[in-house]
Amino acid sequence: MGWCERPAVAECDTMEGLIGRTPDLRELLIGLGYNPRHEREAASLMQDLIAGIRAEILSFEALQKAVLSALSRSAELPHGPSAFLNSLAMAGNLESATAVLNEDPVHDQVPFVEQIPVLKNGMIRWQSPVHHSLIRKRPADPPRFRSTLAELEKLFGTSHPARAETARLAVIEAVERLRRELDRDTSYLPTSLQYLEMKVTEYRTCSLKPRAQEWLQILMAVLERVVKLRNEIESTGRCDVRAVAEQAVRYLSTPRIHTRGLTSYLLILLLDKRLLTVTRRVSRSQVKAMDLIRGEIAGGSYDAGETVGRLRRLEAEGFYIPSVVYPLLEVSAARPALT
Repeated sequence: MGWCERPAVAECDTMEGLIGRTPDLRELLIGLGYNPRHEREAASLMQDLIAGIRAEILSFEALQKAVLSALSRSAELPHGPSAFLNSLAMAGNLESATAVLNEDPVHDQVPFVEQIPVLKNGMIRWQSPVHHSLIRKRPADPPRFRSTLAELEKLFGTSHPARAETARLAVIEAVERLRRELDRDTSYLPTSLQYLEMKVTEYRTCSLKPRAQEWLQILMAVLERVVKLRNEIESTGRCDVRAVAEQAVRYLSTPRIHTRGLTSYLLILLLDKRLLTVTRRVSRSQVKAMDLIRGEIAGGSYDAGETVGRLRRLEAEGFYIPSVVYPLLEVSAARPALT
C-alpha cells in the first residue's frame, strides 16, 4: 500500500499556507491552470511596463489651445475624463502640465487630443489617432522597457493544457504589437499597452477550459471550506463532524482533484480527538492507539492498508469512525508520493 507525505498543519491555517507546504496539491493546482506565481509575475511585469512610460509635451501653447477647445465639449464626457481635463487646464506651465499627464500616462488620456470620438454602428467609441502631434508617451528607459517586455513574452512562451491556446497567442501578438509601436520614431504607447494589459487579464480570467475550470472551482471550494472548519476546531475546540464529512464526500466524488496531501489533511480533521465519539466506554490503551494513528497520519509515516485494519479494530472496540474515512484511505493508497 502507498505511503503518504507529511501534511504539516499550522495553528491557524490558510489556503495559501496549505497549498504552499503541500507539493502534490500545488502541482495539481498548476496542472488545472491555477498558478499564483505566474499571475504575480505577469502583474509585476505589466506594472513595470506601465510605470516606465513618461509623457512629453511637444508644444505647451498648442496643447493649451487644444485643452481649452476640449473643455467647450466637456459636457459630452463622463466625470473622470472631464475632471482630468479640468486639472490639465489649470496647469499654468509646461512642468505642471507634464506632471498632470504623468500621474497615470497610460490610462489618463486627454479627450479630443489623445482620444477622439468615432461613430460606429450608432455608438460613440473613443479611439487614439494614428499620429499624435502634441504629446508623446514613451519609455523613460527604452532598454529596460524592452527587457521587461521580453520577460513578459517569455512568461507566456509555453502553452498550458488547461488554458485556451488562443488566449496565450493573443498575449504574444499584443507583445509584438507593442514592440512594433516602440520601434516607430513617433511612437505613442498607451493604446498598445492598454491592449496588452487587456489580453493578459483575459488570459488570467477567461482562458481556462471548461473541465479544468469545473475541477478548479470544486477544489478551491473544498480547500476554502476545510481550512475554515479546521480553524473552527482550533479556535472553539469543536466542530460538526458532518460538515467535514460533507467536504470529504465532495472531494471523493471528483477523482481528478485527489492528492495525497489533501487526503491526509481531511483524515486528520475527521479523526481529530475533539470530533470523535464513542459508542461505549473505551480504555486508555485504546485512546492511546487512536492518538498514535492520528500521529502517524499527521507525520506522513503510515501505511493506508494497515491503518484501515487498525481503525476497524478500534471501531469494533467502541470508537465511532466516520465511514468516509475508509474511502479516503483507499485514495491515499492509490496516489503516488511526491517529495
